[in-house]
Amino acid sequence: MNASGAGWQGQTGGGSFGIRAVTFMVKNFGASFVYFFMAFAIPFYVLSKNGGRRDIWGFYRRRMGFGRWKSFRSLWGCYYCFGKVVIDKFASYGGATEGYSVDIDAHASAVQGEIHASEDGAIITSAHVGNLEALGTLFSQHDKECYCTVYSGEREDILEKRAEALGTNHIHLVPVPLGGGAEYIFEINNALDEGGVVLMMSDRMTEGARGIWCSLFGKEVEMPAAAFAMSVKMDVPLYTAFVMRTGYCRYKVIWEKIDFPDRDSADKDRIVARAEEFCRRLEDIVRKYPLQWFNFYDFWRENSHE
Repeated sequence: MNASGAGWQGQTGGGSFGIRAVTFMVKNFGASFVYFFMAFAIPFYVLSKNGGRRDIWGFYRRRMGFGRWKSFRSLWGCYYCFGKVVIDKFASYGGATEGYSVDIDAHASAVQGEIHASEDGAIITSAHVGNLEALGTLFSQHDKECYCTVYSGEREDILEKRAEALGTNHIHLVPVPLGGGAEYIFEINNALDEGGVVLMMSDRMTEGARGIWCSLFGKEVEMPAAAFAMSVKMDVPLYTAFVMRTGYCRYKVIWEKIDFPDRDSADKDRIVARAEEFCRRLEDIVRKYPLQWFNFYDFWRENSHE
């Protein structure tokens, strides 16, 4: 998290010591033990100037339309839910996955089967809601090589643990420079040409990134164009995936294909249509799971707070 009103910085706190500590406690005492003590740290994050509380408050008040009391409860609930997700991630990095589960219903399973059965490449896009990494660390797959773009501004020790945990399921990390640079594009192109699956997040703009303006929660916001543009340029199918926390150590996969009969349309129109559909699905997910919106900065750059 970063200072309220500033842009997203692309870094997770905690480090390798935090991962080892959480792993030890989850393995020996259970996740609920760690959740309990984590709750006492929440006020420090909420009250910290770097905690993004004004931006989360503004999200619930202006974008979700909540009243003051519901916004207040949702703000604290969001931080607590975020803490649980971070603990779950750290536990999975350290191999403490016993007791965790991922539910995949018949529809999501059919979508997954379609991706794995195809000899062609595919792009999966998502956002910073829920815990998408649960799909990679808790659900085993060996049918496809997957390539997940991650921002190179992340802590090195965190990246190493993520790579180690995800690598067992044939998932490879592709660093994306925060300050620009397109070298990673060649690796993604090669992966798609070879029938691999590429996962790209589509809800946080970085310096030098190409963006598309879309409506999200009733206000225009610039979203990264990479996943939508590449799906059109490379002529590969595009899917959305969200993994939402539904209970104690339990997650649910929501997997859909973005499928438009628009091959005769201009590339620009096809790209915009895909971005708009992604934003529609993202808004639906967040409205259903409002405490799992984890963007602790001025997402819409509104700069004024109630």
